[in-house]
Order: sequence, then C-alpha cells, then structure tokens
Amino acid sequence: MVCISSITSTAIKAYEMGKHLRALRIPVIMGGAHPAFLPDEAMEYADFVIRGEGEYSLVELLDHMDKGVPALSDIKGLSYRDRRGDIVHNPPPENLSKTLTACPTLTSLLFVTGAHRIPIRFLHRGVAPMIAGSAPSSECSEGDTVSNPLRPRLRN
Repeated sequence: MVCISSITSTAIKAYEMGKHLRALRIPVIMGGAHPAFLPDEAMEYADFVIRGEGEYSLVELLDHMDKGVPALSDIKGLSYRDRRGDIVHNPPPENLSKTLTACPTLTSLLFVTGAHRIPIRFLHRGVAPMIAGSAPSSECSEGDTVSNPLRPRLRN
C-alpha cells in the first residue's frame, strides 16, 4: 500500500504514480488538497481518497484493510468504490485543526518522519506507510491547512 499526498501543482505526477502502482496491484490511498477538492478525479488513480484532516480516517482505513472493521461506509472523509464500482463519498470528518492533541495514538512505538507519526504496528507486515510532501517555506504560515501540508502537529 502507498499513500500519496498531493496539491494541485503535484497532481499530475501523483496521478502518474497512482496509475503505475495500481497497474502493479499495489493499493493506493490519496489525500491532500487537490484530491480532497476533486475526489472523483483522484479516484481514477487511487483505490481510496481521504478528504479533509486524515488523522482518524487513515488509521480507520488501515484498520479496515487489516481487520475488516470498521466498515468503509463508517469512515468519515473517505471516498471509495462500492461493489458495483460506483464512487461513494462518506460524510466529511470533523475539523481537527483545534483538537490535534486528541488524535488517536494506537501505540507508543511510532515511525517518525518529519512532523508525521505512523504506528509501527503496520511495519511488521512488510508494509511501511510513508507520507511525504513539500511546501514553500517562506509563503506559508504555521497552521495553514491547505498550503502547508507538513505543518507541525504537537502531541503530548
């Protein structure tokens, strides 16, 4: 499985990567500003699109992929294809910008890359989720959720 975050200026490259990975039968999850605003377009190149803040949605989707629960229809902010191939857009997630300290922590062991923390429990299955991106450093203010996808997220 590969997670790809994209803004509009990187969407074409993200879509190329998604198309290539899916041809290899590697599940693709897309998120970021561009897929969130145009999820139908992004679904042409991904198996799932996470819209909005993905702290809860991504963890729930990984749990679904691992254990089969929760049901895809119960994951807020998720877009996916149903059994008929129709695109389904679940209701949006709650805005977490003011409550990031309440984000789920599944384990004390975390794979830390920059400002992102990924539960290590997924690494033992040969899967290493990675989130990467870039933002113009001088043009963004801390906390800007659209133009600064790598804003710091402090947790106790």
